[in-house]
Amino acid sequence: MDNGNNLNNQPYENCAVYNGGAGGPEITQKENYILGILGALLFSLGGVVVYFGLFQLDFISGISGWIMFILARFGYGIFTKTAKKITVASMITAIIVTVIMIFVAEYVSVTFYMFTEFKDLGVTLLEAFKAMPGFLAEPVVIKAFLRDLGFAYLFGALGILGNVLNFIKQKKAEKAIENNAE
Repeated sequence: MDNGNNLNNQPYENCAVYNGGAGGPEITQKENYILGILGALLFSLGGVVVYFGLFQLDFISGISGWIMFILARFGYGIFTKTAKKITVASMITAIIVTVIMIFVAEYVSVTFYMFTEFKDLGVTLLEAFKAMPGFLAEPVVIKAFLRDLGFAYLFGALGILGNVLNFIKQKKAEKAIENNAE
């Protein structure tokens, strides 16, 4: 029985709930930057663990900075539901979070080192954290701290630079394709 509505043959793109696809309108979600920052911070902790582990082996490696960056960018994408598309915001957030977390990783690593040196004297890990600013006031400690931090930033930056350059190339290629389509 045909009542003239013919709803069964109506194409999907004319429906109000259509969510994009071939020939239809694309609905894009706005990034939630606060959730992205939270995701970047949480995921970058994996890189902090790698840094800490390598520090315990007396090894400072740029790979841990690069790992922090990749995990921060991934965490940003997961929390903002943009994991399949790298955005400018995800790149900037990942870089800033990586810079912060490399410092945190170095600080925690040196604090733990100080704890292991003085635990025989009854110093607890919490006391070592509280005493860390005093340790850093010592010229020998601050010199070693800044040297290790500098190497971590340098090698981390080299690892991140490749990702940033690839991102820029990708954006230029997308722009060129977009311009050719017009």
